[in-house]
Order: sequence, then structure tokens, then C-alpha cells
Amino acid sequence: MEGNLPIPHSEGVITIRLLCCSDIHGDTSTFEILTRFVYEQRETIDLVICAGDLLMTAFNNKTRADFKTVSLALWQIRYAVWSNLPLSEFARRIIAKKKQPKKIKKLAQKYIELLDIATENMRAQYIQFKELFDAMDIPVLIVPGNYDSHCIMQFFETENIHLQTKTIEQLQFSGYGGANVVPAHIPEDLLFIFEDEDMITGNSSSPYTFLSSQRPDVAIVHTPPYGCCDKVGAGMNMMADGTGGDGHAGSLGIRKYVLEYQPQIVIAGHIHEAVGVEKLRESYVINPGNLGRFYRRDYGTFMAVELDARGMFQSATLCRINKYGYIKEAKIRNAHISQS
Repeated sequence: MEGNLPIPHSEGVITIRLLCCSDIHGDTSTFEILTRFVYEQRETIDLVICAGDLLMTAFNNKTRADFKTVSLALWQIRYAVWSNLPLSEFARRIIAKKKQPKKIKKLAQKYIELLDIATENMRAQYIQFKELFDAMDIPVLIVPGNYDSHCIMQFFETENIHLQTKTIEQLQFSGYGGANVVPAHIPEDLLFIFEDEDMITGNSSSPYTFLSSQRPDVAIVHTPPYGCCDKVGAGMNMMADGTGGDGHAGSLGIRKYVLEYQPQIVIAGHIHEAVGVEKLRESYVINPGNLGRFYRRDYGTFMAVELDARGMFQSATLCRINKYGYIKEAKIRNAHISQS
């Protein structure tokens, strides 16, 4: 799908200035600090890019515990009968059957009840974020993350670039959201499906298929390419092979796309501790880190990125947020060369 977002430029300006953030995780107070920064710097920002994970959860603490218990029990029943139906459809079929143990039917009814609560909670959060993004009064592009719901499309129709391509200042931007890590506390029925290349099963990669068909100058993804801005910290259970430990957890399909088609810029998120700029052949991969506080950790980071008129990387300034505002850090002009 083609679209255009006109950006006013002063005569003689040849750079395109991006404000890149990711992994807000429902932290509206931190995001409000970012909106103030954008407002103060609006004359030097052309486009805001959010690489996913606006939300963190669909439940409060008590309801989340209930959902975890109910969904696990229902998942085990579904597995026992070798059904591949979505959990909500499986639950509704249980409810519709007359001859069904009361305990199992009650479990299915509880799942549907919790699914409805999750849907409304996520919708309410997206409405709040929509208002905050609108307040920036600057063009925005967003891809969903693995903590987001597909209902995000209803609230960010203009900003959404997942499976879309838009031309801005003669540069082509394409997006693909999601990740292969599924949060256990968000109903599977609400999450994005991320089908990536798998060396064991031979599955094809949906992000590779889409991005290679578009060949944008700038690719916006939630999951970084494997081996680049994707190294997780020790003990994190986000490895590509499903194990814990420290190592690379990016997408094989997105890596394949980058190596074959060499987009000028790839903007990603997902791996919070892999913040930075790395170069994969001729492509610059940018991970602005997590903007929102994650499980009560420190305030996060974002990046101001400058491209030239051809979309080539010029520099990135990492900004770290604290409770008093933000702190600018040194500009990044030379990217780390990925050897992976």
C-alpha cells in the first residue's frame, strides 16, 4: 500500500531528522517526557518512529494471575485433544457443546470473560497513547511489537506502517512488526503472528517476504536482524533457540533480507540492552533501546538520528531519560561493524 506524508522543510536543509524510540511498555509518564522533548525540539525533528511495544500488559496484577492459571489449563486441554484452533475459538466450542464437564465449561467461560477484559484494557491504553502521539503534531510511523495487540491498527491507522510502505521526502519506508517471543500474560488471540525463518522446521520468513518485495530505503521492524543490535543479557529467556543465557536473539529472516537487499537504514527495538548503532555490510542498524521503564528498571533511552538527502546515515545522538527530564549523550558517527 502506497502513501505519502509531506514534511515541511526549510529551503537549503538537506538532512532528514528522525526521533526513534521503541519499547514504551505502557510507561506513559516516561513517554510524556519524550513528548515534551519533541515539542521543544519540533523545529529539528521531521519524523517520529516507534519500533513497537507500546504496551506491557492487558491486565492488572490480580487479573493477570487469574489469566495465567486459566489460559494454561485451557491450553493443556487443547493440547491433549491435538487441536490447533485459536484458544478463544476452542473455548467457544467447549461452551457450545451440551455434553461437556461443568468444570471445563466454566474454565472456557472464564477465558472468554478474561479475553474481553484484556481487549478493553488494551484498547483504553491505545486511546491514551494516541492522544500523546497526536500532541506531538509531527508525522509518526509505528510498527507493533510482540507485546502489542492487533487492535492497535484501529487507533493508529495513519501512523501504522506494519505491512505498508510510505514515501517521505523521496525516501521509501516499509515496516514489519512483532517478534517470535510471545508474552504469557497477553491472550494469544490478540497478538501479532510473527512467522520467521527456522533452520530446523524450514519455515519461511514473513518479514523477509514483505520487505524484500518492497525494498525500502528505511526498514522499520520490531525485531532486529540476527547478529546485529540483538544481543541479550545473561539470563534473559529471549534466545533465538528458546534457551536462556546471553547471545543473539534477532530475526534470521530480517538478517537475510538485510544481507541480500542492503537497505540504507534498519530501525529496530525489542532487545532493550542492545541499544546502539551497528553496521551489517552497507546497512546501518539502529536500536534506540527501551524508552519505558521495564519491570521497575531505570528510565530508558531514545535516539535522534540524522540522515542525508539520500537517506544515508550521518549521526545518532543517544538520549537517556531520568525523572528530571533527559540527558543528551555523545553523538554516534561510526557504527560498530557486525562480525556475526
